[in-house]
Amino acid sequence: MGRWLGFMTRFIVYKRYAGPVLIRGGALGGPTPVRFGVDLDLTPWPELQLWPRGPKEAADYPRDLLGHATLVPRPGCYAWQIDGLDFTQVIVFEAIR
Repeated sequence: MGRWLGFMTRFIVYKRYAGPVLIRGGALGGPTPVRFGVDLDLTPWPELQLWPRGPKEAADYPRDLLGHATLVPRPGCYAWQIDGLDFTQVIVFEAIR
């Protein structure tokens, strides 16, 4: 994985919310980035986006981002910021070796 520590992350969106979702992250108290990826050979992304539910998508099922890794450069305390049209959620996590 090169210079990144990583773990698989599944983000699930509550089924009643049909709008877009933006996920970003960083270290607590500093400029250290959180990145995302699906292939360790590619450059990690600074954010994840989940598009709004399409008109033909079943509203009875939650949407998710499956198979993505959260990547951080070193152990420490980090947070995801998850934004939708009418909400912001911050989730703090610790990355350990």
